[in-house]
Amino acid sequence: MIQHIHIQGFKSLKDIYVNGTDNIQSFIGKNGSGKSNFFKAIQYFFENLIEENYSEDYYDQNNPFNYEMKIEIRFNLNGLINSNKRVAENKYIGKINKSLTELMEEDSITLILTQTKRKGLIWNLPYKYRYLIHNSHPFYFISTHETDFQKWDFVWEIIGSLGNIFDYEESTSFDKVFSGRAAENFGENINYIEEVFERSGYSLQKESNRSQLSSLYKLALRGSKVNQHGFELKYFSSGTNSLNYLKLMITLVEKLEKEKLKSPIIIIDEPELGLHAQYIDELKELLFSTEGIQFFVSTHSARYLAEAMRNEKSVYKFYFENEYSGLIKIPKLTDSRSRIIFSENEASLYLSSFILFVEGQSELEVFSNPRIRALFPILKKVGVSQTLTNSVLLQSLNPTKMNLPIPFLLVADIDKVLGNKNHQDQEKKETFKVLIKKKEEYSPLNKDYKRNLILNFISNRWLFDIIHKRILSYENNEFQIDVELGTINEQSREQYEKMIQDLKRYYEYFGVYLMFPTLEAALINEKNMQDFISVFSIDISDQEIPERELLFKLRQLVGGNSEDLKNRKLIKSNHSFSKTSGWITVFINAVFDDIEKEKSTKDKRSKFKEKFPDIYGIINKIDKMI
Repeated sequence: MIQHIHIQGFKSLKDIYVNGTDNIQSFIGKNGSGKSNFFKAIQYFFENLIEENYSEDYYDQNNPFNYEMKIEIRFNLNGLINSNKRVAENKYIGKINKSLTELMEEDSITLILTQTKRKGLIWNLPYKYRYLIHNSHPFYFISTHETDFQKWDFVWEIIGSLGNIFDYEESTSFDKVFSGRAAENFGENINYIEEVFERSGYSLQKESNRSQLSSLYKLALRGSKVNQHGFELKYFSSGTNSLNYLKLMITLVEKLEKEKLKSPIIIIDEPELGLHAQYIDELKELLFSTEGIQFFVSTHSARYLAEAMRNEKSVYKFYFENEYSGLIKIPKLTDSRSRIIFSENEASLYLSSFILFVEGQSELEVFSNPRIRALFPILKKVGVSQTLTNSVLLQSLNPTKMNLPIPFLLVADIDKVLGNKNHQDQEKKETFKVLIKKKEEYSPLNKDYKRNLILNFISNRWLFDIIHKRILSYENNEFQIDVELGTINEQSREQYEKMIQDLKRYYEYFGVYLMFPTLEAALINEKNMQDFISVFSIDISDQEIPERELLFKLRQLVGGNSEDLKNRKLIKSNHSFSKTSGWITVFINAVFDDIEKEKSTKDKRSKFKEKFPDIYGIINKIDKMI
């Protein structure tokens, strides 16, 4: 089994290290991030173990002065040395076992391939040890992009490996397969063919023992061309052929591991290509239940990734930065609750370019709106997660805690960080007494969160400290309010608004965008409230309501809070404005009918910004962060 891999100067892999002995190592990342180069480096290592396949195609292209690349792989040979699989009967291993033991460190041996333009290929250990690794660690590489799953030569090669390669005698005569007159004819034909070749000056290059054994198996099985259910493979989909090919290959390699002295290594590049979800389930069930084989798998499948995380397997993410590939290991889900509820939806966020965390269904409805996403294509790169109210899931998805190089933004209503202590006190209902909330998982006022983030992300520390102290000083401040409407009175407004701005600015340091007071205020504002009244036929003809007062009443009608963080239904409507009624989509689409009258994309976005300035602000922030 491979214990670690260290690659330096190989194409975009300036310095990549993978450490882990899980039987399944999974790799994710965007196209071009380095996954294929990583697998190619491993393949190049094994291709040169016992024969030279030198190539200058793999040097660091970004540095013309770098003439060296290095691939180091450490193998654990515990199974080879201590196996019960008749090691003593193997003359080759017995011959070098003593020297091998002296080279090992804790039952492991490290092979290093160094390649320079001047000296070519240089190995740290001689051929006999590399030959041992070649035979004890058979290596198979399957790329679903390149493999022809209708041609099974590779499978027959594995079948040939099932024979006893070490003890196979070159003198074995194939005429033993026949008897009687058939044996005589076969022998005569062999002699005649040899004479013809000799007279012509030709000689036959000997096949390897593995190839000869493969031919024997084909002969015994009376064929080599594979059909399925009586039909040629071309009649089946590429996905069906791919799955069946991989299943048969893995089953054969598993027998190779059990019957012989082998620690097989299989690389599979994007096994999910062309597979229906049910087939992906079959494949991952096979991979995660197979023992004795070490798999290296690259994937873009959230379905596969979720299974890897739930099974606490090693998962790495490649990213591309400053012309080179970077690699991080994603922490395993140690909380059993996370493993239970971690699904394909959560795994898809690990594959996204940006994660937007929101509170509930309403925010999800806004940022998933097809017309908004069409106007702002950057949102197609964004994974939206409704997890702010689930601390367990938030722990397993927060890129900071999970060591993920993915930019993110949390969007929350301000009542998640700000409360009114007088809500339950009827005698003090005319005042707003400030409560600064500190227990939310994502709050920088939460000591654990602050300790993990503050030193890494705060550049203007002195300014941050000033705002931090000022926010804490707001605790227990009281503001006069309009009891009927829930708005802050004029004499308290300036100080109240300063507090809100401080809170928003403070939380932005930590990737939290606060909506004031709630999302409904971002959806209904001075510029579009007449659109809202028109779309939902709100009857206010018999009321003389000042514009600002009307705005607060409309927001509370759809479930939003006023400035004192309470909700009052002050206007009646026959329309349902529940969270699941779909009113948000109806309203946004109605406004878009007007927006799309503009001719250019620039003008459409300008009109959207006018109608929904806060929503535009969030999208603009996401665009800059990506």
